[in-house]
Amino acid sequence: MLLGIVGYVVYALMGENTFINPVLQAGHESCRQAIVMRGAEYEKALLARKERIPELADTLVGYKAKWKLIWDGKEGFQKWTAEQIGNTLYNPEENQRLLAMSVKAVAYDWQEIENGMAKQLGRPVIGKTRSEEQVAAPKHTLPTGLDGTVMEQMMMDVAAIVGSEVAGYVCTQVAISSGVLATSAAAGWGTFGISLVAGVIVDWIISFFNDPTPQIEAELGKKLEENAATMRAEFERIMLEALNKRIKEWD
Repeated sequence: MLLGIVGYVVYALMGENTFINPVLQAGHESCRQAIVMRGAEYEKALLARKERIPELADTLVGYKAKWKLIWDGKEGFQKWTAEQIGNTLYNPEENQRLLAMSVKAVAYDWQEIENGMAKQLGRPVIGKTRSEEQVAAPKHTLPTGLDGTVMEQMMMDVAAIVGSEVAGYVCTQVAISSGVLATSAAAGWGTFGISLVAGVIVDWIISFFNDPTPQIEAELGKKLEENAATMRAEFERIMLEALNKRIKEWD
């Protein structure tokens, strides 16, 4: 009896530091690693589009391109070139689907991690009341297999960072508007560097006596790598902000 009382007192005094905090800290790190892992997958998926570059380069120096240059002039040709680059490497609908899948994957990871923490602690992890100041995510059908509460709360956190429209779209896996990540870097899928690189390519096509295809492929590949790295960093930043909001509710 006495040992039981002593044990209870010790647990009451030391339990949080000895048993609970390590679980919460390990869970936080696991959630952070999940973001990094999904960020790497996100970047890899973007870089896979390099396979499209040779065909795109051929299009930009082909007969159709030459007629475009003749009939539309340099300015019209540059606009057409930017459209070809944008549609092939930075298609908005494709980007939206990929980003939605990546956010949803992080939500799945967090759900599994929190389930594991709950088993270790013998009780639910989420114990604190969510602030009423949080931006509410629109009500939509949630992805199959994902706990409604986890996804809704996560989307509320994302919504607080980038706007409620994003949360609703991710939940339905439909679309995310250009510039969903709410920074100049994110808006780049529609405009970031495309016009600039198109201008460089047009100048090469006009001024090169030899076939500029290798240079075009190298330039497109370099820009894709830069954009993919920027978008990965922005994706991870937003997910980390969402995580920091979520762990405040862990108890």
